[in-house]
Amino acid sequence: MIGALVTAGLGTAANIWGQYQANKAAGKAEAYNKQRMNDVGSWFNKEYYKNYLDTDAARSGLSRLNTQFKDASKSLANQAVAGGSTPEAVIAQSGQNQKSYADAVTGLVGAGDQRKDQLNYQYQGMMQPLQANQANILAGKVNQWNQFGQNVSSASGNILNAWANGAFDKKPGTPVIPKP
Repeated sequence: MIGALVTAGLGTAANIWGQYQANKAAGKAEAYNKQRMNDVGSWFNKEYYKNYLDTDAARSGLSRLNTQFKDASKSLANQAVAGGSTPEAVIAQSGQNQKSYADAVTGLVGAGDQRKDQLNYQYQGMMQPLQANQANILAGKVNQWNQFGQNVSSASGNILNAWANGAFDKKPGTPVIPKP
């Protein structure tokens, strides 16, 4: 009978220790996962809300467009002088060059919108497994509490069984200790 009581006590103590260690590990996993989610969110906010025209790619594209526009303007001026173009023809060609430049700048701004779409897809792709991992961690914690409850119930049943079988009864010859 005492053996059942000792076994129940050891089982309960081992269960409490195991649950404590499992909860501690789950807490570390959850903290790491939340930090990773925060890191991804910070990255996304920094990149998504950045003005595309302030990026290296956009600045490089604008610089190239400006160079090409200046070169086209110089070329047009040289052709007008060398070829004797009429002022109307030079103005018409200059207007066409400016329209092409404006279209190219508009296309560059459109690339900024595409960049935002790509960043959003990347963000969703990075967050989805982190969110699934967070759900798994929380489900693990629920399972730990369920297991803890089952183990306490089992230990309680073992103690009651030991009590019902006389493990706590006073044995003959056991000295009675008077209460003060």
